[in-house]
Amino acid sequence: MKVKNKNFERNEKIYEQRKLGKTYKSIGLEFGLSIEQIRAIYFQHERLKLKIKQGGIFLLSVRAQNVIKNYSHEDDFDWSFNSLMKVPNCGLNTTKEILEYIEGLG
Repeated sequence: MKVKNKNFERNEKIYEQRKLGKTYKSIGLEFGLSIEQIRAIYFQHERLKLKIKQGGIFLLSVRAQNVIKNYSHEDDFDWSFNSLMKVPNCGLNTTKEILEYIEGLG
């Protein structure tokens, strides 16, 4: 499963730079984002890593779990943003959650 999530690599870099001790302000200047955006990305990425480490799919929302369970058996399913948005009951937040989860597995 190849995921097309353009922000995952950026978010990973932001997360790693913060772990190395860089300030939110300096990271924000580098990526053209506000301090609050950097802080939110850092904590969101940290929660994602914790979810994957502690229990994977079972810590995802019920909707995300159902989408993964219902479509993971389909070898030709394209796990891209556009494909997930076409799945019933898979809105924007669920799509983002699934893409981050799958990307975190790699």
